[in-house]
Amino acid sequence: MLVAGVISIIILAFIMYAVIPEIVNLFGHTEILFVNTFRLPFNSGTIFLAILLVTLIVLFIKVTTITNNTLRNVTIGLSLILFFHLFWLKAPPPVISFF
Repeated sequence: MLVAGVISIIILAFIMYAVIPEIVNLFGHTEILFVNTFRLPFNSGTIFLAILLVTLIVLFIKVTTITNNTLRNVTIGLSLILFFHLFWLKAPPPVISFF
């Protein structure tokens, strides 16, 4: 039980401190590429990369349901955690009012 907890903490730390900052960095580089090089409007690179990520996740889910491979299921789970964590970071904090 202790080993599983330690392994899950290591996986979460890897996602939070290695993978998520690199994906945010990739969003920034894509945005700069689309705006400065291709002369497209702001947020076009972000929209393109978000659509690409959603498409890849959907394709991975379809392939996983066909082949039923355990390693791919874990990969899909981690990618969904990562994807929803990125959108959770963008969400505004809830407004709590007592009046």
